[in-house]
Amino acid sequence: MVLRIMALSILFFALISPQWGYAGAWALKKDEYKSYTSVHYYTSSKFFDEYGDVHSGLDYKKILAEVVQEYGYTDVHTIGMKMPYVYHQISNGISDHSVSGIANFQIYSRHQLLNDKKYGVFSLQPMIEIPPTNDDSTLPLDSDVYDIELRALYGKPFKIKGNNSYVNLEAGYLNHLDGTHNEIKIDTTFGIELLDDLVINVQSFSTISSPKMSSSSYYQSSVADYNETKLQFSVVKAISKKFSLEVGAYKDVYGKNRGKGDGIFFSIWTRFDSGL
Repeated sequence: MVLRIMALSILFFALISPQWGYAGAWALKKDEYKSYTSVHYYTSSKFFDEYGDVHSGLDYKKILAEVVQEYGYTDVHTIGMKMPYVYHQISNGISDHSVSGIANFQIYSRHQLLNDKKYGVFSLQPMIEIPPTNDDSTLPLDSDVYDIELRALYGKPFKIKGNNSYVNLEAGYLNHLDGTHNEIKIDTTFGIELLDDLVINVQSFSTISSPKMSSSSYYQSSVADYNETKLQFSVVKAISKKFSLEVGAYKDVYGKNRGKGDGIFFSIWTRFDSGL
């Protein structure tokens, strides 16, 4: 059932902003539509405790199929949504426990405040996150509270020895509306076009939670009480002006109350005018 739903999700398409690069701070043109669909496979048998020390733990597996869609409402105002479908499984070597369903659903709006050839692109992006209805206490689908986030994004294209390149820097403050453990999100991306229609992306994704932590489930918790830093590497190949394919891998390099594992993913990107 999980694989069937994931296969259906591939029929959606995926998101990217400049034409050969990562979406980031850039707004879409008016009536332009972009979408991004990715499938991830992640495993872990170790975890970081609340002090950042590494321990052996239960075998954990996560399969994620994620759809992101964006629409250019104006040339400087982009609206978007993100819908993840997840499958979680934990195993102690004797028995397994699993759960699947739609995880936290996001709706956001990105407003581009600056787009200058010399200084780059700067945008602000408010977001609201809606929790899933699953109430499995052993293995929650995601955090179980409504969240709001304000994110600042900066992007700058440039050239390295004639190769198109870019950086994208993002910093967000995620507020949990139940009053617990707000988070700071810091994401960085560097991309370079090494060959025609072939882009290399190197990224990091970090979450900083409350400095005073209690012990929580490292594999999947309904409590936002963790720190993590993930490094990701991917290769993007443009198939046409409208379609691109991406393959990549990522690894947990630091955390507290979080799993220490690695994963692989595959993505389909597309872009076109909506015709509205």
